[in-house]
Amino acid sequence: MLQFSIYSSVLIYLLPYLFLLFGSYALRKFSDNLYRLYFIAIIILASSLAIFRGDVGVDTGTYERVIEYYLFDDIKLNMEIGFLYLVKVLSALDNEPRIIVRLITFLICLLFSVFFCTSRVKMFIFSILVFPLFFYDFTMNGLRYGLAFLLVLLSASYSNKGKVKIAFLLGMLSVSFHLSSVVLFFLLNVKKFRTFEMVALPAIALILFYIFSDYLFVKFWDYQLKESPNWYSGILKTLSCSILIYFLKKKDIVNNREFLSIVI
Repeated sequence: MLQFSIYSSVLIYLLPYLFLLFGSYALRKFSDNLYRLYFIAIIILASSLAIFRGDVGVDTGTYERVIEYYLFDDIKLNMEIGFLYLVKVLSALDNEPRIIVRLITFLICLLFSVFFCTSRVKMFIFSILVFPLFFYDFTMNGLRYGLAFLLVLLSASYSNKGKVKIAFLLGMLSVSFHLSSVVLFFLLNVKKFRTFEMVALPAIALILFYIFSDYLFVKFWDYQLKESPNWYSGILKTLSCSILIYFLKKKDIVNNREFLSIVI
């Protein structure tokens, strides 16, 4: 009975991924608008599972406790300032930590939709790569780096459009949610920045590293002690990469610059 319950729970979270893969194949010859409508419907389904997840999620309880300490116990937390300000803003709507965590999840789901719904190529990449590797992880566990990751993607999108100032501001905002995003932000935009941005970004990164050095060292030490929970824990990443390699063999996809730029 317990095994059936576990398998059925896993299947519930797996269904949106299967629907996305099915839609990517079955709707490949239909209009972009129909494909987008189908895509949004599946995103709503997956988002609902993430938002109304109960206590599911390795870090769900941790975030709830951290927010409770920050709001009610007036404990100074050594966390990124952007996340703390976001918690303050959301607490004006509802000061229940459980609700605030779900509101952050909703915001992440919204950012996923805003970025990936803009083109068929992005929706395709989301279906075969981003969803299985990152969606549940970003919405149910690593909320801070989920927000940071999506802000970096939006930053890169504006940078590709030549709107460097907006891209730079979004990049700085992403760093305020998770310090590690500064690396991805720099790599995605290094060719487009002028001298000022090239100097300012590493300088800001060093300042942030100095301010949060104790927090970062604790994190590094914690990651050193972590081990794989089981022998098949990386199978989803392997499967997703295999699907990606399969599609990269197709000439029409390899020659699609938007596809390659987003994947890289």
